[in-house]
Amino acid sequence: MGCDSKTCDHALTASSSGVFSGLDVAELRDKWVLRWHGLSAGARALAWSGILAMATFLALLLAFHQVMREAVQQGDLRRKATAMHAEAVWRCNALLVRSLRDNCRAQLIAAPQGDAAQQAQNIATAAHIGR
Repeated sequence: MGCDSKTCDHALTASSSGVFSGLDVAELRDKWVLRWHGLSAGARALAWSGILAMATFLALLLAFHQVMREAVQQGDLRRKATAMHAEAVWRCNALLVRSLRDNCRAQLIAAPQGDAAQQAQNIATAAHIGR
């Protein structure tokens, strides 16, 4: 039972039970296939370009989201590392014995420059040595 755009409009009316009356999946597919083939070549090309543009937009939006998420995580790690470094410097400067203070500062300076997480761990270690 095929239909064109004028005779199938009634098929999408919902009955009181919420189920589409007189409509099955095959009819719905046939309806959209007929509508699609009823479009001119220019209209189909325009539809495909719109679909492609929307897919490209969604992909770019997802990529932007991922980049921003990584930037926020890196910023948070950097902020934590900076706070830990400041605390470690304060602890080193608070030491009363000059040799311990100099040793603590040397360990802070000698900490390897790795990623932010490793740097934070090194600073935390140096800060606890001064306790």
